[in-house]
Amino acid sequence: MCGSLAGWNKTFSNGRVFVTFTTDSTGTGKVFTTSLLVKLLHVNFVQGFVLQLTEQLHDCSSDRLVLNEGDPPKILTSPEFPKMSPNSLDCVWMISAPGGHRIKFTVDPTTFDLQDSSLRELCADDYLEIRDGPSKLSPLFGRYCRSEPPSTIYSTGSYLHIRYQTDSFAQSSGWNATYEIASCGGSIVIPVNGSSVLRSPHYPEPYPSQAECDWTVMAPRGHYVNAT
Repeated sequence: MCGSLAGWNKTFSNGRVFVTFTTDSTGTGKVFTTSLLVKLLHVNFVQGFVLQLTEQLHDCSSDRLVLNEGDPPKILTSPEFPKMSPNSLDCVWMISAPGGHRIKFTVDPTTFDLQDSSLRELCADDYLEIRDGPSKLSPLFGRYCRSEPPSTIYSTGSYLHIRYQTDSFAQSSGWNATYEIASCGGSIVIPVNGSSVLRSPHYPEPYPSQAECDWTVMAPRGHYVNAT
């Protein structure tokens, strides 16, 4: 079968069904992901059962996000935030700023929620990945999951590469973030048994005149912040 499955119904009489769903690249350059919604409409141990299969398209918004000089902070969220994220997402965004400008990317630490039950490696199920550049091969800032969001990210150049992935059993509300041309300030999340560094703008070079910077520093629950 192919094409749209919306509204398609079929009765299976042998009591067992295997569903395989395969997609390829459309070549349009638009980032999206699909899944099948399977709904049990009727079951009878003699006659069998009826499944309703509906194709669902989860739009990951535009894959290219452009910042221009003078733009206010813009918002980027996981699909359907603050509702539960759809399963089997693989969303990619590339954020760009004018040449000579850096990008400031701040995830709201109070709403960040990505499940991860893998015992093999951290952040293997649902994760947010941020890279310092325009592509999946750019240097990795980090891969983030559970309730451990990144501190504010500052690109070293004019691009950031953002990837959001969920597995087939996603049970997370996702995340929301702002992105803007960098000045200073942001949030700093201190990891468990770790530390973070706060620097004035352009350190160790002279800081700019008329700068006004605000940072929010968060420690893990049950811990306190010690500044030295």
